[in-house]
Amino acid sequence: MQETDFIAQNKDKWKALESELKMDNKDPEKLLELFIQTTDDLSFSRTHYPNRTVRYYLNGFARSVHAALYENRKRKKSAFISFWQLELPQATYNARRSLLLALGIMVLGLLIGFVSCSFDDNFPAIVLSQEYIDMTEQLIAEGKPLGVYALDDDPLHMFLRIAWNNIQYAFGAFVLGALFGVGTVYALLSTGIMVGAFTMFFVKKGLFQQMFFAVMLHGTLELGTIVIAGGAGLLLARAAMFPGSYTRLESIVKAARNGMKIMIAAAVFLLYAALIEGYLTRYTDASNWFRGSLIFLSAAILIGYFVVYPRYLFQQGRIDPNDSNELTDTPKREIRLDRVKTGTQMVSEALILFLRNSAAMFRMASVIALLGMTLLSISNGGVIHQLFDTNSVLADDQFYVWRFYRPLYVSDSYVYLIAASLLLGVALTFSTKKIHALVYPNERVPWTPLVLTAFTGGLMLVTAAQVHPGVRWLVLFVLLPVVLFVVVMSRKDDANVFAMAVRAVGLVFAQVGNFLVCHIVVALLHLVVLFLTQSMLMDYVLQFVQINVPSTLPLAAEIPYMVVVFIMIFILMVVLQVLIFALFLYQASAFEVRTAHVLVRRIRNIGKKRKIYGVDQEDV
Repeated sequence: MQETDFIAQNKDKWKALESELKMDNKDPEKLLELFIQTTDDLSFSRTHYPNRTVRYYLNGFARSVHAALYENRKRKKSAFISFWQLELPQATYNARRSLLLALGIMVLGLLIGFVSCSFDDNFPAIVLSQEYIDMTEQLIAEGKPLGVYALDDDPLHMFLRIAWNNIQYAFGAFVLGALFGVGTVYALLSTGIMVGAFTMFFVKKGLFQQMFFAVMLHGTLELGTIVIAGGAGLLLARAAMFPGSYTRLESIVKAARNGMKIMIAAAVFLLYAALIEGYLTRYTDASNWFRGSLIFLSAAILIGYFVVYPRYLFQQGRIDPNDSNELTDTPKREIRLDRVKTGTQMVSEALILFLRNSAAMFRMASVIALLGMTLLSISNGGVIHQLFDTNSVLADDQFYVWRFYRPLYVSDSYVYLIAASLLLGVALTFSTKKIHALVYPNERVPWTPLVLTAFTGGLMLVTAAQVHPGVRWLVLFVLLPVVLFVVVMSRKDDANVFAMAVRAVGLVFAQVGNFLVCHIVVALLHLVVLFLTQSMLMDYVLQFVQINVPSTLPLAAEIPYMVVVFIMIFILMVVLQVLIFALFLYQASAFEVRTAHVLVRRIRNIGKKRKIYGVDQEDV
């Protein structure tokens, strides 16, 4: 059937629906009947006219009728209770295979740790560090084999530190699932190996019983929750590897919705585990009966809530065995450059543009990170590890998470600092060029002003980082968005850097609040990523590299640090790309605020109509 015939055949019914929706006293029976008919028409249009306006029209009406049917329904339970009683068990049941696989990987790691430690007495020192083994040996000699849990005299400080580390680790294992599960599998496997080696170490010392009741007091919840977080990460991995009929991004977003529900529960259980470890585990002379009861209670809560309860709800027919978190069939969001936007709109649209082009953005970030790792290593004589020496040049910064970027600017070599400036110049040039082509596909970018501003900006940023550590990050925080915005403004054919800087500052003050919002929101997102990166996962990455890199290779000791530099530059490139997207959108919005050229054009065209496929359409 032709679309025009389909519309002609059903338009009276749709008009009746419109009339019914506009009535104050709606007839529920008639409304329900029209809703069923409209959804049938919507299904037909999805099949036969997937890219036509009629499908969006019917989709909007179906939503409106659904809202009218349920707008006055009383909620028997609060959203909080409903989440823990139904939504989270639904997500857990849907992820049951991923959770079982995560448990299997953890058990495999435990077996590897057991067996390896059984045959090699030095294995615990490899996976737990020689310093930790020496400290434990000393505590055993003093008659306090588990005294490590009482070294911190402040239980609150210990609780907060452990909770933060565990939550970082768990969320890192979850997020890394999007990278086809490699990071999640490694996190689960390495955790199992460490626990297995730790356990066998105490077994050989004849202290298994003391170790079990002390460690499993908090470890039952801690290890169980890491398995749960790993299962959520494997859910992401499955979505990334097998997207099915969805695009890969849509599949990952769909899985992330269920995964985040599971991670909320994981965070709560990790807080409880940290509370036990901080306040109770330190009492290693407590009754085994009391500690065993708590261990049993913790295991019962985990198994009962994450295994037994979801299955019970399924058998009662109260949850759907299939994914209930289907993506809505909505039209692709259009990014308009001729509209005045708020700062949050700019950031959200920048993220949308980045995700739509994530493959190209990640490729560029990887190439520049590889180039940077090579360039910085050569310019520093191949001795990268000196830049990570926290006992000397790196110890002057109080905000520890930002130490991740110190290798970009901390060096006594002027050649190195020039190389860092050139690297930033290359990164800004090619990122801006690529992003400009995506935002303004029909507009040419002149190379001369772009290269000039990008390399000048790179030199300014590296130079600004040499100021006193007390004001370093304040200077960079203020300077970075201005430098990037001047580079963005270089899309105009003007080689005068000073003139572009003046124009850029003028546009900043056109919507200065939104400009700050763009920068602050992106900075906060960046901070979250940095905290995840600075978690225990980075230590595991380094351990993995150290174990698998032969010591006979040239610069073998430097390779782990090179990997860190690669990750550091990759993350920085991704953040800069998102910020550049936001600044392009800000530039369009601020230009409209300052000139109102689009508004003037629309006013002039009021009443004027043009034909598009025989249909009158006003210029909007």
